[in-house]
Amino acid sequence: MAFLSNLKDNILHNWSLLLSVICLLVFTSIDYILYVNWIDSMKNYNWYAGSFIFPLIGCLFFWIPTWYLMYVKNFEFIGERKIPQKNLFYIGALDSLNTIAGTLATPFLTIVTMTITDKLVLPLTMLASYYILERRYSKTHYLGVFLTIYGIMEAFVPDFKGHRDNNFLWLFIYVLGILPGVASYCCKEIFLKDKEYNYNIWWLNSWISTWQLLFGLITFPVMFIPLPPPIGNRITIKEVPQYFINATKCQFGGINSLEGDNCEYSLLLFFFYQVINTLINILMFQIIRQGSSVIFIIVNALKTPITSWLGSIPQLAGKHAQPISVADLFSFIIIFVGTLVYNHEKEIDINKPIIDIDRPLLNHDNDEDDEDSDIL
Repeated sequence: MAFLSNLKDNILHNWSLLLSVICLLVFTSIDYILYVNWIDSMKNYNWYAGSFIFPLIGCLFFWIPTWYLMYVKNFEFIGERKIPQKNLFYIGALDSLNTIAGTLATPFLTIVTMTITDKLVLPLTMLASYYILERRYSKTHYLGVFLTIYGIMEAFVPDFKGHRDNNFLWLFIYVLGILPGVASYCCKEIFLKDKEYNYNIWWLNSWISTWQLLFGLITFPVMFIPLPPPIGNRITIKEVPQYFINATKCQFGGINSLEGDNCEYSLLLFFFYQVINTLINILMFQIIRQGSSVIFIIVNALKTPITSWLGSIPQLAGKHAQPISVADLFSFIIIFVGTLVYNHEKEIDINKPIIDIDRPLLNHDNDEDDEDSDIL
């Protein structure tokens, strides 16, 4: 593919860009390991972790820059203030459902399973954007999606036959959790493609994270359902204050209060998880500035085997560790090829798409070839 040759020349002649790519590849892989270990450390307080503290920190992360723009730079956000808050609430609710489903299912799945399953984002986003964003695709895109799905099945069919240690009920819930994430992405892109206003991303994310937090608080009554841990935390109304006290002590003090608590490293894991996420965002902008966003295709595809390899080490992944099988290796290769095939051509959108779930602001060097593509 022509863009791979150009990409190689661009990276090899820019050592700063090469370093950024390597760091991004490492950080995105470590990010997954930190997340599952943090969730495990909060296993007796999964609602607190997924529906309260995670979106709360997100609010602070986005509101601080927004307040800076408002009160220091005197940004008025005229266009943004015209957006109906109910629309932002819908996005926040979808993000919250995505986080909650992931938090609930994570304790039951291996890292290899979750890493491969996450690749379903590509075909699901393609299907949703076809109807919601009126985006059209060429035969190359359909081939890329087919290879991605085939690669996923290559990993999972042996699991079904061999009864490998994976809970398929929670795998199904994990997949269901991807759906609101995809819907949220499509809704966000509608705002980003607005022709009248160039909406500020910090302001949008501030309100979305606020509604995500509030929606998460609304889901608190599910804690009263007598489900066994780590599915539920089985508390009564009288135990609510103590639940928050114990959860806060676990998250920020590393103090075990209940039998089975594993809080010693909760704050450390959460801190590094947030730091890594921040570095990932900085590196993304750095790579966009210095090179082509096509690099994200490679990083996104390569991080799957790297994360899976890390997830096969018991010392790093704990109970989520799973040896990599021959079927997994074939799956990595097929998914990688499918990703490259899919991104060989641009999607067709009347409103000119500006972002993609795997490759934001993708630039192509073969635009003249796109005119000859067969669009379906």
